[in-house]
Amino acid sequence: MLALNSARFLYHGIAAHAAAPDAVILMGNGIEFLREHVPSNTRIHYIISNGGAAPNVVPDTAELYLYARSPSLSVLDDVWGRILRIANGAAMMTDTHLELRELSGSANIIPNDVLAKVAQKNLEEVGGFATRRKTAISRRKRRRACRRTAPAIWIRPLRSSP
Repeated sequence: MLALNSARFLYHGIAAHAAAPDAVILMGNGIEFLREHVPSNTRIHYIISNGGAAPNVVPDTAELYLYARSPSLSVLDDVWGRILRIANGAAMMTDTHLELRELSGSANIIPNDVLAKVAQKNLEEVGGFATRRKTAISRRKRRRACRRTAPAIWIRPLRSSP
């Protein structure tokens, strides 16, 4: 799983002055130029989620929805910082107010090979995942064992790995 950050960048300006839509366009242009300077496995996606209601009416707000992904959280943190600077730069260039709504973020999954080997060994020892047939057989064996001995004596802990 890739590390991911997402946010909505809402620019507030003055109606009929085109500042808010201009800020969104400038931010989009900045993101396009940023793509040339990030690792090739880093992805940046965005849409203009609010650009106004009609082509002949200049809105006082405009919004860009963006998310960025990378296999590395440290790389994503660096890229995200650059995205935030681009967003703030667009606000400064157009004299608008930026409202940042960070939506979500997640770290990349880091494989744990040592734990995976132990889990695999234990699954092989106990027979892997249960099926309906295995569950029915196991249930019958438990009933027989419980009749002969006290409950839970037949359950043995998994061997610990060296």
